[in-house]
Amino acid sequence: MLSTPITPAKRTANMLDNLLTRLYVRSQARLMDLKDRRESGADTLEYVGMFVVAAAIVTALITVFKNGGTVSNSLQKLVTDAIDTIKVG
Repeated sequence: MLSTPITPAKRTANMLDNLLTRLYVRSQARLMDLKDRRESGADTLEYVGMFVVAAAIVTALITVFKNGGTVSNSLQKLVTDAIDTIKVG
């Protein structure tokens, strides 16, 4: 079987195709890296947000129960009344 000779125009076209393919693959890989970095930053921000909310809730609960004032007494009475209204059986 005889092979056809590769002309300079075909060789140039093949080189150009290879170059464009490599550039496309590299650009897609970099875009994926940037996307992964952006998503990992978003995850960190979500964890920090959850930590801040949890700290605010704990601080509010400590303040309410530490004062021993009317708020904690009202809350205790509310919870106690709710438990008393539960009927077993």
